Amino acid sequence: MIKDLNKGIGTAGTNGIVYNHLNLPTLVTISNTEHNGNIQYIYDATGAKLEKIATEGSSVTSTKYAGNYIYEDSGTGDALKFFNQAEGYVEPMDASDYSLGFEYVYQYKDHLGNIRISYKNVGSIATPSLEIQEENNYYPFGLEHKGYNNVVNGTENNYKTFLGQEMNKELGLNWLTFRYRNYMPEIGRFFGVDPISEEFLSISTYQFAHNSPIWKIELEGLEGYALTGFDNSNFEPVVGNAFVGHTMLPTNDYSSGSSVKTNDRKYLISEKLVAKNTMVTGYPGQALDEAVTAGIQWIGSKLTGSDVSKGTSENIQLGTNLLIFITSKGKNGKAGAELTEQFLKKNGDDLADGITGINKKFSSGAQLNEGGLESAINSASYYDDIAEQGTSVFNSIVKGHVFTNGNKRTASEFITQFAKDNNLKINLNASQLKDLTSDMANGVKSSIEDLSKKIFGGTN
Repeated sequence: MIKDLNKGIGTAGTNGIVYNHLNLPTLVTISNTEHNGNIQYIYDATGAKLEKIATEGSSVTSTKYAGNYIYEDSGTGDALKFFNQAEGYVEPMDASDYSLGFEYVYQYKDHLGNIRISYKNVGSIATPSLEIQEENNYYPFGLEHKGYNNVVNGTENNYKTFLGQEMNKELGLNWLTFRYRNYMPEIGRFFGVDPISEEFLSISTYQFAHNSPIWKIELEGLEGYALTGFDNSNFEPVVGNAFVGHTMLPTNDYSSGSSVKTNDRKYLISEKLVAKNTMVTGYPGQALDEAVTAGIQWIGSKLTGSDVSKGTSENIQLGTNLLIFITSKGKNGKAGAELTEQFLKKNGDDLADGITGINKKFSSGAQLNEGGLESAINSASYYDDIAEQGTSVFNSIVKGHVFTNGNKRTASEFITQFAKDNNLKINLNASQLKDLTSDMANGVKSSIEDLSKKIFGGTN
């Protein structure tokens, strides 16, 4: 966002917000019926805010951020406003004379970490008397309730409010400042693009807490994080996790299958959440899947007269599931049949061994990211065109989703071999293919369709 005419930030012909190279605002200019001025922000090299300078007419207020200590200067020099403590904050009784002592202000938080009540002891240690300093009530997306319980006793503290974030009220701005982005609670949206938006492809890059603010918090403006349970409806089939149905599975609900990690292809939650919380790591329908797998093993043994391994039966089942998934999504039935035929002809284990064998030539021992290869194969199933399927796997390898090293060379050799196996013609020479993988590894983004056209020319 570079202007917001509702608040008088910029005009129809001029921008009201200037950003730095980290996409953080450095200057906001405001002109409306109530305010006329600007706010300047100063950061260190990592994007941590060091100072905020609000100017309106002859009034200049500077706020300096020194770790847990907040200083304010309104023209008489820097004065300590407060510093944080585990249960709230500590403020001087008189900012001009620290020798008079300090007061502890305690804060009550709700289940999401929102500061709801601030209070302190206005009596003595022997005969305490608590006084509420400030009360805050919020709508789910963070907009403050107005019209009741808005009395502030003492100094209003806007530095820890909704989700413990700073509310910028200068010049009527009313932004919540998170570590990486600023947020507008009146619309429930950030106005800067999510720095890790490529990990959440199905939701808006401006969304807040995955649009589930009742049971999720926002991690520094990067991603929504569930405090209890987990949210499969917003989980993406990328970075080592395969597509699964959009079904909620509450914490400690073991009814749908085993609580043990028995099928890497179908984790519902990422490894980082497993490390932080004790959660069920089965998946909806796992018990049924395992029963079907056992049934395929039994039928296979009767038809062939020999035992059928669990791995083979799982691959047969997965290939069938891919066909069902593609046709149910309205994709081309012929493409679904071709995909299943290719998968069964060269089952998952053989395909994995082939790609892993390529990587072994360029790295030590082919270190696989857990679940990455299965995710790459499953992600490719979203595409009808065989060239786009190969390009999808190529993209997953280049981006480091499959192996820990040797990715660019592995991807180049894979797509070359893939083209030969499927009678496709690569329109890039070896040097051009090397440049393409380097650009992709360095963050240059393209859709799978565009990449496929670049590699194969879109004529296959």
